[in-house]
Amino acid sequence: MNDAQKPEIDALFEQWTAPGRPGAAVTVLREGHVIHAAGYGLSSLEHDVPITPRTAFRIASVTKQFTCAIILMLADKGLVDIDAEIQTYLPEVQRYEHPVTVTHLMSNTAGIRDSLDTLRLCGGGIHIPHSHDETVSIIARQSAPNFKAGASYLYSNANFLLLTEIVRRLTKRPLSDLIRDWITEPLGMHDTRLPASYADVIPRLANGYLRRDREDGSIYYELGIAAKALSGEGGMVSTADDLAIWLTNYRDDKLGVIERLSALRQFENGVESGYALGIMTEMYRGRRVFGHGGLWPGYRTEIAYAPELDIAVAVIANVDAIDPHVMARRVFDIVSPDGFTEPAAIPVSEASAEAAMAGAPYVHVATGERIGFDNSGETLVAIVFDRPVTLADCGPNAVRFVSGGLELTGIDIEVNAVRVHSIDGSSRTYASVATLPAPSRPASDYVGRYENPDLAAVVLAMDGDQLVGCVDGNYGPASPMPVEIITDDALSMTVQLGPWPGCNALAMQRDAKGQITGLVLNAGRVKNTPYKRI
Repeated sequence: MNDAQKPEIDALFEQWTAPGRPGAAVTVLREGHVIHAAGYGLSSLEHDVPITPRTAFRIASVTKQFTCAIILMLADKGLVDIDAEIQTYLPEVQRYEHPVTVTHLMSNTAGIRDSLDTLRLCGGGIHIPHSHDETVSIIARQSAPNFKAGASYLYSNANFLLLTEIVRRLTKRPLSDLIRDWITEPLGMHDTRLPASYADVIPRLANGYLRRDREDGSIYYELGIAAKALSGEGGMVSTADDLAIWLTNYRDDKLGVIERLSALRQFENGVESGYALGIMTEMYRGRRVFGHGGLWPGYRTEIAYAPELDIAVAVIANVDAIDPHVMARRVFDIVSPDGFTEPAAIPVSEASAEAAMAGAPYVHVATGERIGFDNSGETLVAIVFDRPVTLADCGPNAVRFVSGGLELTGIDIEVNAVRVHSIDGSSRTYASVATLPAPSRPASDYVGRYENPDLAAVVLAMDGDQLVGCVDGNYGPASPMPVEIITDDALSMTVQLGPWPGCNALAMQRDAKGQITGLVLNAGRVKNTPYKRI
């Protein structure tokens, strides 16, 4: 690293060095050696404790590659067959029409409903102390998948929850013990662990914060609160210093698993997936980059390695307002300004943004799923299940998704419609809501209780003139949330998963007389779920 590059990296995080702000720890490696390690901001706003490279953070879904590494090491010992059906090890899990294998779990191609969305649709959530066993039981009883195993990709925490349970049953030991004995201790990652409980006391653990805006334009911070037990899907704690060791192992592969973890995989139609085994792969400015991100209330993480450049970056933040995925790639740009073969992502052109906004929002008529756009910031942003996703320009009237982990890859902007492309090679058209027939039925027509045997009931009711909905499950009815009637048969129900907004798309089902008989619900990671009106 030359003398000019360190100040450039510092400048990326300068706003987080102001008094009273959380921030991030950053480490950069070239050829396996740390060339930059620093902390920015505070690990505790309450006690004014600065972040350092030894500050511990919850690294959330970065845990997944450690879980997959243990599965591969068990396979090397002949203790697990990664091509076997998961019922070989978890007989209580529902069998679907098409077999689900251990490899399907590791590659997020199993089609199994996500555990966080499923808990929410059972009336629970990350704010409730669901145990590991309880969550496994809920996932095991789900009677239908999102899609045929191996045919597509959809990120699902449930896959790695089930892998955790496979490890426990095969070895009679918790996954945390194997990660410690087989990975972190041999590599010298002494500050990295998978805690037995979210309540465990972790030395030097940073608090996680959520940035909030006041009406007067000022900002403040809240603690990120969660109570759900985490395991192999996202429970680990680590530091920037320890992640530097892990990123060194990306190139040295001392454990003999990285090549298999990062190997590109294909769907059954031959299209290449961007998700390997607990590791995401992507092309960034013409170079392959692999790694993973992590997200939990108040914590965000990104680790990334560009093997052709032999450069690695880890960014761990204790505030939701920092996007480590974006920041890690900006660090790549600084450290290797001439190493990439393509220009950096450019903001969506004004013409494309105007074309997208002209017909927004858009709805997929068959499912009720909606996509909107926001052009108020530096570049056009897509709104997918009520969550903003950054876009980059991809030619005239075409954009691509920048954030990793999505099943969506890009959007073609057409007249009064958008065509949305998925990672499995499929695409589908969303029509401009303005071109569809306006709702003609009274909101009261939708009132009722809708039930699914795997999940909690969805209850639609009137609150004055407003249609509202809630999930009525084992933990009591959730607070009623607004329901928007988009068309006579497409509704959008606002939801909240911890601090993150979202929505359920409700496609109403009718009989020959036009009477509502049920609905089909699509959430972010729970798809095509039928409910019967009671």
